[in-house]
Amino acid sequence: VPSTGSGLILGRVVDATSGRPVPDVTVTLTGPPRAPGAAPPQVLTSADGYFLFAGLSRGGYQLAASKGGYVPGAHGKLQPSGGGQTLDLADAERRTDVTIPMWRYASISGAVVDEAGEPLVGVPVRLLRRSIVGGAWHLTFVSTQATDDRGIYRAAQLVPGDYVAAIATTVATVPTAGQDAYVEVIATASISPYQAGMDAGSGSSLATQ
Repeated sequence: VPSTGSGLILGRVVDATSGRPVPDVTVTLTGPPRAPGAAPPQVLTSADGYFLFAGLSRGGYQLAASKGGYVPGAHGKLQPSGGGQTLDLADAERRTDVTIPMWRYASISGAVVDEAGEPLVGVPVRLLRRSIVGGAWHLTFVSTQATDDRGIYRAAQLVPGDYVAAIATTVATVPTAGQDAYVEVIATASISPYQAGMDAGSGSSLATQ
């Protein structure tokens, strides 16, 4: 980091659930304008999760953290799907109390079976994230996962939160008159139930012979 000032940011990246330090996290610092074409400085956290940026001038800075298996983190981020906050640094200020929490990605798995308990293969299962927006619950589509040959589905790389697993179904409706005719035909055994079902499914009218 170019020595454009005497400010300093010393911080630590921790697991948001356990509070344990997270090593080998890439921490990126962005802030006041730098030399044209200069890339934002980056450092790796130590075995104890610590990182350090020195030689900083006054201004507002953003700290972003990334590591495989974790949701991207940021200074001031309070929840997995939330945003970060700007860290304001005064002249020659030394900030040594910065903590960046990081959440591990989650996964959801389950099985889809029929009424007899047999697995259903190739069924698309939709994952919807549930969140509160404007004081009301809302569902946001995340992904679709098909069941395998065991009827099992699995969705990975999910931001921790509340989810709903849903299967779309198709419901067919039959006019009341058609239902009454179908019942009458079956009751009088004028045609076989199988043939009646075929006729009803094709939309043909039922009649006694």
